[in-house]
Amino acid sequence: MERVLEKLGPWHIPVFLLALLGSLPYGLFVLSLSFMAPKVNYWCKSPKGINYSEWMQMNAGVDLRCSVRVAVPQSNALHSNISQVESENCHEWEYDHSVHTKTLIEEWDAVCDHDWMLATAQSCLMFGVLVGCFVFSHISDWYGRKTALSLSLGICIIIGFGISFTNNYWLFCVLRFLMAFGHGGKRASSVLTTESVSAHHRAIVTVGQDVGWCLGLLLTPLITYYVRDWVWIQRAIIMPELAFVLLLCFVDESPKWLLSAGHEAKARRLLKKIIRVNKLYEEEIDIDQIVRDTTVALMKENRSQKSTLIDLLNEWTVLRLTISCWGQYAVIILLYYHMLYFIVDTGSDPYTGVFYMGLLELPIATLSCWVVNNFRRRPVYFWSYLLSVFSVVALLFPADDNVTVCMVLANLGKMSSMLLYNCLLVHISECFPTKVRSLALGTSAMSSRIGAMAAPFLKQIGLITASWVPICLTIGMCAVAMCLSFILPETFGEKLPDTFNETKQTIRKTSESSKSSPLIP
Repeated sequence: MERVLEKLGPWHIPVFLLALLGSLPYGLFVLSLSFMAPKVNYWCKSPKGINYSEWMQMNAGVDLRCSVRVAVPQSNALHSNISQVESENCHEWEYDHSVHTKTLIEEWDAVCDHDWMLATAQSCLMFGVLVGCFVFSHISDWYGRKTALSLSLGICIIIGFGISFTNNYWLFCVLRFLMAFGHGGKRASSVLTTESVSAHHRAIVTVGQDVGWCLGLLLTPLITYYVRDWVWIQRAIIMPELAFVLLLCFVDESPKWLLSAGHEAKARRLLKKIIRVNKLYEEEIDIDQIVRDTTVALMKENRSQKSTLIDLLNEWTVLRLTISCWGQYAVIILLYYHMLYFIVDTGSDPYTGVFYMGLLELPIATLSCWVVNNFRRRPVYFWSYLLSVFSVVALLFPADDNVTVCMVLANLGKMSSMLLYNCLLVHISECFPTKVRSLALGTSAMSSRIGAMAAPFLKQIGLITASWVPICLTIGMCAVAMCLSFILPETFGEKLPDTFNETKQTIRKTSESSKSSPLIP
């Protein structure tokens, strides 16, 4: 199989496009709520029949965003002791339209006692992705990578347009959950592209997904700068999905999955197509032998049974790998979002802040690709976790007004989390066999959503206790994740395993050579 996939050619063009741009719609989706429900100026609506200047004088000293003094007769408004008149909560508001024409803040009156609405809506997104990762990881392993990806695209497009036609808060949350559920299925694109290239190019297609995420970060402020109506912002972020439907027409199913699922005839036709399109020397490649060897190996794994979560838990050797991947993913994503929130809170202009953050992630994605493609996995984990701890600890020392130093340290922490994320993403594909590879990636992505949901609470813990408490918690979690990383075998340069027996052989090989393997590249 490696001989067929090793040489890049025209057949790989749509595969690389899918890898590089596949995360772009998700980047738009995650950040869209920040611009559909931005910070706007608002104040309590003035009652009819009262002159505006008199009404302002009546409410002197009152925060008119959430409270207003009970109306007094107009004849007494200027002569009575206004300061003694009690105030009450607002029930109607007016909004500043000088910057944004229509926002979700105004649509729902999500201010004052209702400001929880935005946090809940964003939580629906993370929870939807979590559920989607779990469900689609099974669909991908059972019915194919391309089938799962096609279904997820359809859900995102239909539900995405549906969201723009509703102004009901709870219906918005339900539809946003369903759209996030569809985005959870996009993990199938990572598996499909990884299984469509050789080991030498595996890091490129895996780490290349960061490019799409970065482009999403860059496009979000550009789109929302010119489109200030939340309805059209929602519709605009769906447009890239339509382009991916067209791209998917040129992407073939994973040849490894076809053999894993027992579709030998389809796999044989696809391998012949790859050889023909990429102009390989067919006489030097025995397709029938490739199919026979893979089929024999898979028969030993009892391919008649579909993969389930039990396959990742029922054996101690595999369970250790699963725990390591789940635990690391949760900590890495928690670290990423913790640093991300810190950077956003430190900045003032959301448009330039998000744009520069996306611009900075592009070279980091390139660096990640180079590191993962040229260095062994275990040293990458060790030094990246060490850099994470250093940057988080250093954030305790700069003065609060030293914004530049804080931003540099936070970006160092975010960079290390991206290196860890990409290394682990490739590593999972190299550790788990074809039968459960998508399931392993999907369930690991689920654990990462737990980290994403927990990240905002670190700031709240710091406000309740002390500023050093979140730092200590983050350091402790990074230390635990570093220990978990040593459970995974060294797989740099190894071919993707097709069976659990091949995975166990790699683990034994790593165990035998671990004493002579220093933590340097």
